[in-house]
Amino acid sequence: MSVAAAAQVPPDRQALTADVGRYDFSSPETETAARADLDSAMKRMGKFQGQTNTGQQLLAALPSYEEVLKLYWHHEAYLRLRCSLNRKDPACEANGKLGSEINAETAFLMPEVLAIPNEQLQAFQAAETRLKSYQFALEDIRRDAPHVLPNAERSFLDRLHPEIADWQYD
Repeated sequence: MSVAAAAQVPPDRQALTADVGRYDFSSPETETAARADLDSAMKRMGKFQGQTNTGQQLLAALPSYEEVLKLYWHHEAYLRLRCSLNRKDPACEANGKLGSEINAETAFLMPEVLAIPNEQLQAFQAAETRLKSYQFALEDIRRDAPHVLPNAERSFLDRLHPEIADWQYD
């Protein structure tokens, strides 16, 4: 639309546009290719499973989890936007599956943090002062303790999530 034509259309009738590629992925192919980074981050995080029994190991696991979530939410926002524009877009199904996969692969962290007795966690924090930056996250995990399933059950439920919870796109 030319500038002259845009001036003739009332402001409330003009279509809004945005350069999504400037802030997100430039194409579906770019987003799919970028999942390799997410897969790598998940593999790095997976190495901490069963290995959070010292302050240093916990300090290494938490930033790894943070990296996975940061990458995932970037993909999730892009896929959700595409799905919002077209509910028949394969992005709708991909978004549910990706979220389910992330939840299943990272499910081990919460039960492991909850398994650390309070006194031991306090000792970890005293010995490794850099854990202070994760204080809120650790407290948040601890607050959810009554609602956290054991690792095997949570992983199973996370894998079923798209089939039992993603109704809004149908």
